[in-house]
Amino acid sequence: MPGTSCNICYNALSPAKTVSCRSCSKGFHPTCTELKSLTNFNKMKQENKPWTCSDCQSKNLTVRKKNDISNISSNTDSYSNLVSSINNIKSTLDDIICKLNMLTKSNSELEKSVNYCSDKVDSFDSTLNKLSNSISEQGNRISKTESRCLNLELEMEKLHSHINFLEQDKLVNNIEITGIPMTDNENTFEIIKTISNKLNIEFDDKKVIKAYRMPLNKNKINCPSIIVNFDNTSTKLELIKAIKLRAINQNGLLANEIHTSFAKNNVYINDQLTKDNKHLFWLARLVSKNYNYRFSWANHSGVFIKRDEGSRFIKIISINQLKKLDTEKSVTQLW
Repeated sequence: MPGTSCNICYNALSPAKTVSCRSCSKGFHPTCTELKSLTNFNKMKQENKPWTCSDCQSKNLTVRKKNDISNISSNTDSYSNLVSSINNIKSTLDDIICKLNMLTKSNSELEKSVNYCSDKVDSFDSTLNKLSNSISEQGNRISKTESRCLNLELEMEKLHSHINFLEQDKLVNNIEITGIPMTDNENTFEIIKTISNKLNIEFDDKKVIKAYRMPLNKNKINCPSIIVNFDNTSTKLELIKAIKLRAINQNGLLANEIHTSFAKNNVYINDQLTKDNKHLFWLARLVSKNYNYRFSWANHSGVFIKRDEGSRFIKIISINQLKKLDTEKSVTQLW
């Protein structure tokens, strides 16, 4: 409890109208202090700002000044050390700043290099995209061209097949005789007449449009065949049937029957085939041999193979068909 009199005017204090100092706990009339009113004192209390009387405020200020002077005195010795440390720090900072400046310059040059490289990469990327688009376009063109080429190949194959068919049709009345040796100044009409007599067929030279020996092969190994063109199909078929009948009876026609000076080699009479059909027949015989087809033959109607007596024949119309039959690719001539 503070004193009963004011410490400034020394008049009596009323408990309800008294303010007390936080430091010395002495009581005062509010009007005797800088507060002027009890309201201001209560307001400071609400704001958590304890009030201090003027005497205590003066004492606190004096104490602070003494403390400051004491601190200044005590810190005087360390000031020079502090200055020295600051100078050292400044020197270190100067070195760091110098290095940072150099690093900044280096980074600037690096940034320029990176930007240059980036521009080059962008340029390369743009060029690459253009090239990729160009390649894609070329790929599309190539695909279209390949498709057109494939269609053209198919059309060419059809056209070639049709031409071969027309050429073979022109040979409908022709036969090809092989196995007759070639002699100087030979008479092909006399040879045909002699063959007809040996086969018991009446020969009528008026039915022969032309007869000639094929040109000699370049290798001069095989004797060229004789081609006969009749004016009708029946005469041709009669000769072919007659010579096949002798072969079935194991009494094939021999060359020395045509002339005694000829060797005893077999004489064959067949439909004359086009160059393409001859080649196709040769390949068909190779396939037949490798895949156990017992029969292979060719005539004006085409090339045929047959596995055995009771099976159905297969008409060969293209090399691609033979390739499909050559499943093991054993006939190298096809590939």
